[in-house]
Amino acid sequence: MKIARLLEQMATAEADLAARLVALADAHRAEQDVHFVARDLARWSQDHAAARAEHADLRLPDVSAPSLARDDPGAALLADLRDVYDTACGLATDWDVLGQAAKARRDDGLLELVELCAPQNRRQVTWLRAKRKESAAQILRD
Repeated sequence: MKIARLLEQMATAEADLAARLVALADAHRAEQDVHFVARDLARWSQDHAAARAEHADLRLPDVSAPSLARDDPGAALLADLRDVYDTACGLATDWDVLGQAAKARRDDGLLELVELCAPQNRRQVTWLRAKRKESAAQILRD
């Protein structure tokens, strides 16, 4: 079934986003707001993956966090924020598609899942974009 395939892909993407957010937090511990907010946002993604897996009776994927270490901490932070932002944006479009599919199928349980998780994903996207803009102003002014 097409929805099952989408749910499976989204579970992998959500686990990847969580891993990338944890890696971002770990790589930039000196930036306390990045460290703590990224950890909180990662927990949301972990919760979303678990809720979706429960809804679709899926196994949670095992996604390792990518290595984010680089020489220039400022440039690394900007690159890492962009990478994680791209992942979060891709997942946001998946939530949109899943929401439309849930409405078309009149699947209240699936729609409830989308209504629970999609707003938090949008907040992840918003924070990542804002943090990157804020950081760029500080890092690139020299």
